[in-house]
Amino acid sequence: MHKRVEWIDITKGILIALIVLGHVISDNANHLQTWIYSFHVCGFFIINGLLKAKYKFEDNNYSLKDVVIKQKSIYILYLVFSLIFFARVLLQARLGMYNANEIKTFVLHIISFNGEGVLWFLPVFSITEIVLYIVVKYRRIVLPIYITALAVAIYFAVSIEWNNILQIDSYPILFGVLLIRCSIASSFSIIGYYFEKSNLFNSKIIYIGIGSVLAFINGNVDLNNLRFGNIVLYYIFSILGTFFIIGISKFIEKKALYMKKILTLWGRNSLIIMLTHAILLIYQTYNIIFVKFVNNEFLRILFVFFMTMITETYLIIVFNKIIFYLEGKYVKNQRTIYKK
Repeated sequence: MHKRVEWIDITKGILIALIVLGHVISDNANHLQTWIYSFHVCGFFIINGLLKAKYKFEDNNYSLKDVVIKQKSIYILYLVFSLIFFARVLLQARLGMYNANEIKTFVLHIISFNGEGVLWFLPVFSITEIVLYIVVKYRRIVLPIYITALAVAIYFAVSIEWNNILQIDSYPILFGVLLIRCSIASSFSIIGYYFEKSNLFNSKIIYIGIGSVLAFINGNVDLNNLRFGNIVLYYIFSILGTFFIIGISKFIEKKALYMKKILTLWGRNSLIIMLTHAILLIYQTYNIIFVKFVNNEFLRILFVFFMTMITETYLIIVFNKIIFYLEGKYVKNQRTIYKK
């Protein structure tokens, strides 16, 4: 069992909080949202690469089969939350919020592993882990092929104007979208992997992350919607933003103990927050409530964000208690079977 590194959990906690805040703001013209979107998702892929390097998952005792089998839980989550989301869509359709064509497109996105809403992240994260393992394990053979594939993916990403990916109803195009997302996401995991191998995350170079505040010059970007602006700037600001959050996390680890506890909790359960805050309409519900009573936009965003994160914290506690109970029953049943 590997010992958890607290500042990594804190980093993930900040990143997931920023993802929620970015959704709450919901205004592409807002500089804060532009800054958040410049790195928040890519930061997760960079951190994933960092973790894989730290725990040396390319060693001989960890096979490709192990990596693939490990993804099973990701796809179980994808299936469960897709069904929850689909039930929500059917309910909204009865209220006239979806038509038959939109439901058909929704289903196509789900079965093509492009997901809807935040669900796009799960297949991409899973495929990225497999690609990362193959590239670092067999780099002499695979790396040139991967770089070529990445170059092709970037070419299609920046040369085509992707207006509204949510409306795409062509399976071949959706398959291409998935490949582009996975290619670019995996490149960030590979960057994180080799940065950790070079010990960059423990050097003073992370302080250049303050430069991420200039991310507004590249406009509003979004990996999900294949909106990158200048692709070179996209990579630069994704890395700078991640450096910046890592720097803050290391400070919090040493100086802000209470904040460390809550951010660590969020970081260790970031996937729960990722999936529930939007699919279960948590932040949207609070937004509807507060928009009626709070006229000031800044205060509304603040209230909605904090109420969402408080709700998520309680959800995490409940979810973990349920898992603990189920695991306890499973172990007890296994012991009973063994005795028989």
